[in-house]
Amino acid sequence: MNQKKPRSGISEPVLVRLPDELLQRLDALRRAEDDPPTRPAMIRRILTEWMDQNGPGPSPSDKEE
Repeated sequence: MNQKKPRSGISEPVLVRLPDELLQRLDALRRAEDDPPTRPAMIRRILTEWMDQNGPGPSPSDKEE
């Protein structure tokens, strides 16, 4: 019996498969950072930045203020 943990409502996992070329580019961006993040953290940074510039609505950090 495999029971799933209830969601916390704070975050939800998303599985995305990336081709090798895109992973290499992602890793190069990570290495260029002063504080090299994990792959998931870098993807969150990229997505947040893109959404701040292009997406509708406030960013998650705006909601906390």
